[in-house]
Amino acid sequence: INSSSSADIVADGSALMALLSAKEMSGKERSAGTQGFNAGVFPSEILRTQQSLIAGQNALLSYFKRSAGEDLATRLSQLELGAAGEKVRQLREAGFQTLENNTPSDVEPTAWLKAATARIDGFYDLETEIVSAMRAAAEAAKAEATTALMSWSAVLVALFGVLGVSALFLSESIRRPIAALIEVADGLTKGRR
Repeated sequence: INSSSSADIVADGSALMALLSAKEMSGKERSAGTQGFNAGVFPSEILRTQQSLIAGQNALLSYFKRSAGEDLATRLSQLELGAAGEKVRQLREAGFQTLENNTPSDVEPTAWLKAATARIDGFYDLETEIVSAMRAAAEAAKAEATTALMSWSAVLVALFGVLGVSALFLSESIRRPIAALIEVADGLTKGRR
């Protein structure tokens, strides 16, 4: 994660939100897929739900890849192309085939649940990495801001000190002649010269 500025932190946060939303949709897909595999044949309603959730995930993950930076985009691609992602794709296809062929699936619901959970766990690991990096970047930005605040505070204290001393000297330079004038005026009123 490149979080060297507030704009980078915001971009990383935006990518994180896309990943979280995709992970949430994956959880819903896992639930709908479990219902379909438990039924043996995916009813068209569950199939439409699955397709909608898959499309939503694809859009969100595509946004994530564009927003998150090359390193995280590569990690997501590896997750999607890895064992968990591949298994989910295969089982999705098996579920879709039940409706097309009107034949029961031989997929055990637990196999779907295990594969979908492994994929979600991969999203969670990526999420944890992003959050840790964002937290570190925020802490660094906070430390930088604190240092700047302390520096400016020191400058202001020094400035007020200089102004205070200058005011003291200025008031003394005015007070002395006035005090001397008052002393002379008092002397004149008392008849002294």
